[in-house]
Amino acid sequence: MVENSFLISLAVAILVILASFLIFHKIQSKHQLHSFLIVGPSGSGKTLLFHYLTNRKLPVHSVTSIEPNDTHNFEIQEHLNEMRLVDYPGHNKLLQLYLYTDLNNPDLLKSCKGLIYMIDSVAFTQEYCELVAQQLFQILNRTETLPNGVDILLACNKNDLFMAKPIFQIKEMLEKELDNLRQINLKNLSAVSEKDNDNDSFFSSDRTFSFDQLEGNFDFVGGNIIKGNTDKWECWIAERAVN
Repeated sequence: MVENSFLISLAVAILVILASFLIFHKIQSKHQLHSFLIVGPSGSGKTLLFHYLTNRKLPVHSVTSIEPNDTHNFEIQEHLNEMRLVDYPGHNKLLQLYLYTDLNNPDLLKSCKGLIYMIDSVAFTQEYCELVAQQLFQILNRTETLPNGVDILLACNKNDLFMAKPIFQIKEMLEKELDNLRQINLKNLSAVSEKDNDNDSFFSSDRTFSFDQLEGNFDFVGGNIIKGNTDKWECWIAERAVN
């Protein structure tokens, strides 16, 4: 009788331990969802992309975001696990408040399977290029701290329109502007004492900047969110979701 009671108690204890482990694992898995981040200047179409990817339709009215749009049950394809999808506001002050703070979080950075940086190809002037380069400078200084970096999709919205800047020109302009920022960064580093100097910056290199130097893949892909031409962007996301 005593032996039976001991066996029952042991079985109950094992069941409690297993149940606790499963609950803990489920909670941990929820917090460690693979994530995709949507970033870009205001008016680039990134919030439209967020709504299209999550609802398969565009909103009737779209307003400039002042805080992130965030979902934890994003599915790029039915057979793939749910993921987190975040759309960040494009204003520089809000990027500092939300995106750059999040990218300083090692757990979120490691869970990030890809970052979609959206631009308006029609609005891509030199001034626009400088804005994009400044934001990419901040992003790459964080994502390139990982051994394999973070894959980035430069989603060139409206690239099918007549007035759109060709993708190869966008790439050339961005590489040139990012290299200008690299040179400015080097001068700033040399202007401070060795004690305060932080050479961990990706842009502290003496080499002329090129996207080929990045640890993560950096892809330029055209599309048009208003026309529903998002197949190539969605394929890019799906490829990373399965890996």
